[in-house]
Amino acid sequence: MNSLAEVKNAKMQKMHSTIFPHTQARVYNIVCAYLVMFVCVCVYACAYVCACVREAPEKVHFCIG
Repeated sequence: MNSLAEVKNAKMQKMHSTIFPHTQARVYNIVCAYLVMFVCVCVYACAYVCACVREAPEKVHFCIG
């Protein structure tokens, strides 16, 4: 017959295995969202700098900052 400790341990393992994948998926989704946001900001900044260079190459330092 199972002891109380074994039953408790089995319940904890089952609970951990059902909770952890959701937490891991949530972290993965957050990391992916931040990566997508970072890529969008980089693309926007690159387009802005390229537009400045195209319009007035002599004033590039004013466009950038």
